[in-house]
Amino acid sequence: MLIGGLRLNGITKKSQENMPLITVITVVYNAKDQLEETILSITGQTYKNIEYIIIDGASTDGTLDIIKKHEGLIDYWVSEQDNGLYDAMNKGIDLTSGNWINFMNSGDTFYDNKTIELLVSNIKYNDSISVFYGDAEVHFRSGINIIKAPLAIQGKMNFMKFRHQSSFTKTSCLKERHFDVKYKIAADFDLFRYLYINNGKFCYIPIVISKYYGIEGVSVDKPAAYEYEKCKINGFLDKKINYAFLFFIIIFAIGKYQLRKIFPTFLLKTYRDYKFK
Repeated sequence: MLIGGLRLNGITKKSQENMPLITVITVVYNAKDQLEETILSITGQTYKNIEYIIIDGASTDGTLDIIKKHEGLIDYWVSEQDNGLYDAMNKGIDLTSGNWINFMNSGDTFYDNKTIELLVSNIKYNDSISVFYGDAEVHFRSGINIIKAPLAIQGKMNFMKFRHQSSFTKTSCLKERHFDVKYKIAADFDLFRYLYINNGKFCYIPIVISKYYGIEGVSVDKPAAYEYEKCKINGFLDKKINYAFLFFIIIFAIGKYQLRKIFPTFLLKTYRDYKFK
């Protein structure tokens, strides 16, 4: 295990009057080409009371060189083997000192350098809220960038209605109930659903919080596994007959994924120009 950061030099941060400590956690594994942009997006924020933690899964591609290059801007980093994405995110939670946690993983960024400052102006007097969430800018391989608002959280929360990059969750909620690592793809949905059905309060803030690439991510690359986990979390598979419906859900998801891969870029651009104009 390798560790580093400001904490090792005795530098710690805490909340101040009217300046709650915001923790941003980046989970990374072998992503040296994407990580620096993420680091600069976080450390370049105008809001100054930010605790930044990086959890690296023992990368071997030069990712550690990027982390060490910016070590003076990172509160704590650790590089060791883990049991997947959500195990690494749980490690970050355990290391957190802030009031609120955001997960901004490698390759994702905040919308601009004033994002957290703007967000804190909305959240610092709302201690009863469990999760704040906002919009995201999605980048597609067709060259289209769109602002995507989350879906309204009403009635059942039966799928992920916002991006975890565009959410800030109260630290006490995450320390009480970590991500369930038996889910390899949809543990974030499982956690937010748990908070919702246990009377957690969700608050939408109409600002763009994050930027991410819509063509990447484990839920995109493994559509069958994602649909299975989502159905499992919703209790849909408690009845055996529903496995037949799951089969068709998976076939549709895989078909959609394959079409997106083979469609010419100009057709995808034309479609999204029409859809989001």
